Amino acid sequence: MESTPSFKIAITIWSLSWNFIPTLKNLRLRRVALDSSCPRCRSVEEDSNHVFRQCPITIETWQNLSLSWLTNNAITDLWDWPTWVFTIGNSQLCQLFCCAAWMIWSSRNQLVHEGKTTTRQELSKLVHSYIVEIDGMEERPSTLGDNIRQRQNTRSTTATIYVDAAFDNKYSRSASGMMVRGEMDEFLALKSVLHSAISSPFMAEAYAGLQAVKLGISLGFQSITIIGDSKTVIKKCNSTTIDKSAIGAVIRDIQRKKQFFQESHFQFIHRSENRQAHELAKDALRTGEEIYLEDVAFTCLQRGREERWLRNPG
Repeated sequence: MESTPSFKIAITIWSLSWNFIPTLKNLRLRRVALDSSCPRCRSVEEDSNHVFRQCPITIETWQNLSLSWLTNNAITDLWDWPTWVFTIGNSQLCQLFCCAAWMIWSSRNQLVHEGKTTTRQELSKLVHSYIVEIDGMEERPSTLGDNIRQRQNTRSTTATIYVDAAFDNKYSRSASGMMVRGEMDEFLALKSVLHSAISSPFMAEAYAGLQAVKLGISLGFQSITIIGDSKTVIKKCNSTTIDKSAIGAVIRDIQRKKQFFQESHFQFIHRSENRQAHELAKDALRTGEEIYLEDVAFTCLQRGREERWLRNPG
């Protein structure tokens, strides 16, 4: 199940702001890629500034959208550039900017992974088409959002982690995707983790559950609800009996780590209601890249708690 365009756009903008975009320069620095030349123009090294502001097809796309002035400034910092756009622009401009940036990156990925080229005219049409689609989705009643709020009303935990796994049988590997939300359903963080030597989809789901528990512990939550779409794994995580199945070792690790919380719940939902975690896992498996992002306000809150604890550990 594909995640919504607005979710993919948000992920791209967050990744751009923190320079987490897996450009060939970033991959070369991590020793994942040898050649860091731009796959579109082959003239210079591919970093984020080149992808989104300097590559010839990117420049033509911004021009075709009448937004070339957004790239003709002295701002080079990847955090300051989108921040500046959001500061000076109205909602329509910001929406167009975000959608265009996402489409530029998506077309680059299609070229690298599928060998598909996209012209600037096609890119511009796709940008406008997706904006129409997003606006249409916002106008429709959000049954999914209502279901999420209804589920969260049944729990009073301080955080909810939506988790899912993607499994590659050919290479015996998997990826875990996690979306963290607060008491009011606000975004707090997201994370994807890669795993090797994974024997089955059930093992992949079990490792995803373990990663969700570890994430909740690392973020310092006292009470937590972990929501996934593997009914078997969720049932085993809620159990207090010793699991002797093939995934028993992972389940026992999850059960031991539950002691770090004052309250913990594992809850099952259908795959169609877990699209964001699923997309995170699937993208990590496809790209071979792990990501971790936090909401800025949440990060500041976490740091404040750590500083207060250091001043008064008792």
